[in-house]
Amino acid sequence: MITSITSEGARRLVRGVSHDNGEIATITVNGHPATIIAQHAGVADWTLTLDGPASGHYVAQATDRAGNAELTPHEVRPHAEP
Repeated sequence: MITSITSEGARRLVRGVSHDNGEIATITVNGHPATIIAQHAGVADWTLTLDGPASGHYVAQATDRAGNAELTPHEVRPHAEP
Protein backbone atom coordinates (compact mmCIF):
# COMPACT_ATOMS: atom_id res chain seq x y z
CA MET A 1 0.00 0.00 0.00
CA ILE A 2 1.31 3.44 -0.91
CA THR A 3 1.20 5.63 2.19
CA SER A 4 2.62 8.87 0.79
CA ILE A 5 3.92 10.56 -2.35
CA THR A 6 6.07 13.64 -1.83
CA SER A 7 7.30 15.97 -4.57
CA GLU A 8 11.03 16.61 -4.83
CA GLY A 9 11.17 18.82 -7.92
CA ALA A 10 10.29 16.63 -10.92
CA ARG A 11 10.90 13.48 -8.85
CA ARG A 12 8.59 11.80 -6.36
CA LEU A 13 9.42 10.10 -3.08
CA VAL A 14 6.99 7.21 -2.72
CA ARG A 15 6.64 5.44 0.63
CA GLY A 16 4.55 2.48 1.59
CA VAL A 17 3.99 -0.65 3.59
CA SER A 18 3.35 -4.23 2.47
CA HIS A 19 2.12 -7.24 4.42
CA ASP A 20 2.43 -10.97 3.79
CA ASN A 21 2.15 -14.15 5.85
CA GLY A 22 5.76 -14.87 4.81
CA GLU A 23 8.76 -12.69 4.01
CA ILE A 24 8.42 -10.03 1.32
CA ALA A 25 11.16 -10.28 -1.30
CA THR A 26 10.49 -7.36 -3.64
CA ILE A 27 8.26 -4.35 -4.10
CA THR A 28 7.89 -2.39 -7.31
CA VAL A 29 6.26 0.93 -8.07
CA ASN A 30 5.43 1.47 -11.74
CA GLY A 31 7.86 -1.36 -12.47
CA HIS A 32 10.78 0.21 -10.57
CA PRO A 33 12.24 -1.66 -7.57
CA ALA A 34 11.64 -0.09 -4.16
CA THR A 35 14.03 -0.37 -1.22
CA ILE A 36 12.77 -2.28 1.81
CA ILE A 37 13.91 -0.15 4.76
CA ALA A 38 12.48 -2.31 7.57
CA GLN A 39 10.83 -5.72 7.76
CA HIS A 40 9.41 -7.61 10.73
CA ALA A 41 6.68 -10.26 11.16
CA GLY A 42 5.58 -10.10 7.52
CA VAL A 43 5.32 -6.30 7.39
CA ALA A 44 7.76 -4.35 5.21
CA ASP A 45 8.24 -0.58 5.08
CA TRP A 46 9.62 0.60 1.75
CA THR A 47 10.61 3.70 -0.19
CA LEU A 48 11.50 4.72 -3.74
CA THR A 49 12.37 7.94 -5.54
CA LEU A 50 11.41 8.08 -9.20
CA ASP A 51 10.48 10.54 -11.92
CA GLY A 52 6.87 11.59 -11.56
CA PRO A 53 4.77 9.77 -14.18
CA ALA A 54 3.02 12.11 -16.62
CA SER A 55 -0.27 10.35 -15.89
CA GLY A 56 0.11 10.79 -12.10
CA HIS A 57 -0.75 7.09 -11.81
CA TYR A 58 1.23 4.89 -9.39
CA VAL A 59 0.98 1.10 -8.98
CA ALA A 60 2.74 -0.70 -6.10
CA GLN A 61 3.07 -4.49 -6.05
CA ALA A 62 4.84 -6.84 -3.66
CA THR A 63 6.19 -10.35 -4.23
CA ASP A 64 7.04 -12.75 -1.41
CA ARG A 65 10.02 -15.12 -1.12
CA ALA A 66 7.86 -17.98 -2.48
CA GLY A 67 7.35 -15.98 -5.70
CA ASN A 68 3.71 -15.09 -5.07
CA ALA A 69 2.87 -11.65 -6.46
CA GLU A 70 -0.01 -9.55 -5.22
CA LEU A 71 -3.15 -10.18 -7.25
CA THR A 72 -4.53 -6.72 -6.53
CA PRO A 73 -1.69 -4.17 -6.52
CA HIS A 74 -2.36 -0.85 -4.82
CA GLU A 75 -3.11 1.93 -7.32
CA VAL A 76 -3.11 5.67 -6.75
CA ARG A 77 -4.60 7.83 -9.50
CA PRO A 78 -4.89 11.60 -9.68
CA HIS A 79 -8.23 13.12 -8.74
CA ALA A 80 -10.43 14.02 -11.67
CA GLU A 81 -11.41 17.66 -11.82
CA PRO A 82 -15.21 18.24 -11.56
